[in-house]
Amino acid sequence: MSEMQIQVPKGWAIANLDEFIQKIEKRNPKEKPNEAFKYIEISSIDNLSKKIIRYKTLLGKNAPSRARNVIKKNDVIYSTTRPYYRDVAIIDDKLDDQICSTGFCVLRAIDPDVLHPNYLYYFLQSDIANNQILQDMKGSSYPAVRNDDVTNISIPLPKNIEVQKKIVQKLDYILRQIEEKRKLILELQKTSEVHKDNFSTSIFPALVWNLIIKYSSGKFEILSDYIKKTNKKNPISEPMKYFKYVEINSEDKSIQTWKTLLGREAPSRARNAIEENDVIFATTRPYYRDVALIPSELNNEICSTGFCVLRTNDKNQLEPRFLYYFLQTDFAINQILIHMRGGSYPAVSDTNVKEIKFPLVDISDQRMIIKKIDDLQKKFNDIKSKIYLTQNIKKNLIDNLNNMQYTVLSQAFLGKLVN
Repeated sequence: MSEMQIQVPKGWAIANLDEFIQKIEKRNPKEKPNEAFKYIEISSIDNLSKKIIRYKTLLGKNAPSRARNVIKKNDVIYSTTRPYYRDVAIIDDKLDDQICSTGFCVLRAIDPDVLHPNYLYYFLQSDIANNQILQDMKGSSYPAVRNDDVTNISIPLPKNIEVQKKIVQKLDYILRQIEEKRKLILELQKTSEVHKDNFSTSIFPALVWNLIIKYSSGKFEILSDYIKKTNKKNPISEPMKYFKYVEINSEDKSIQTWKTLLGREAPSRARNAIEENDVIFATTRPYYRDVALIPSELNNEICSTGFCVLRTNDKNQLEPRFLYYFLQTDFAINQILIHMRGGSYPAVSDTNVKEIKFPLVDISDQRMIIKKIDDLQKKFNDIKSKIYLTQNIKKNLIDNLNNMQYTVLSQAFLGKLVN
């Protein structure tokens, strides 16, 4: 028995859980190969609500090797793998006489009028139980405890079953309130993510296109007529010289990070020479619209041959930043996607990118459009910052609710919820 030094109220005892738990039966579903059964595995339990949210219906012949534990209504199941997650649930009537994985310790009260199943269910979620169980955890990549490590813990137990029921009733109410607040916060978080993603993938490109087409002359040009040939460069030719190797941040279409490598460390695809104000477009999975404008600190550096490098002939005809914004629009992307080939590694060629058409816009209007889009981008970035801030606040609220849940549980089993 794990030793536990706590004070409990009068009329309570600190007992060994094993004294109140009966042995459960095993069953091999393969013995009835054509009979269906419901199977509970570790992933069936929602870690926050501590409820079974899914199960598999299988034929006996398809039963996994760990499908052996028979479960009954009001059994409490506790995952012995990674016990710090406190994956625990109580079995309802629709799962009566079904099967769960041997990765669960199944706890069935000998007498529910001595140990209330819901009292046990809540107790196993508490720090008082968890701290005892974790003392016996073994393994690093697959940390686990044995069934005996669970059943041999000490439990503070009111001798009067009515007191147990009263504690369960209060915990039902308090934890239901916590769960409702947690669901609301998670839903708000999900909604803000959707709005942010919609702005990035749908709203922003549409706004850019509307601005471009508004000032267009109505004439369309082939992009290749306005860009020049770029050079290749093999960093391996200077093995001890450092160079910067570019990667794109997909979310905000910018270059925020790069690798600094010695020439001898250069990947085989590090061959495209880039200059300030080049526009680079990822030819692999082009539907991600991975496009970026090369900043001054990456002048004369290297990017992967997985990018098409676009360098304008004359900035008084086609502004690089105008091209950068245009390549994010549906009009540009749809022209590129019709050439995409490949299943697991879909891609287009540099030529497919260079041969698209773009609307001709006077250079003064291009610069005016750039300013408007830059302002729009700044507002969008402000919105994103607020969303991230809100998400952090929501995460803190979730953490606080989780801590509150465990605090309430611990207080309950110290007798603090009953007079």
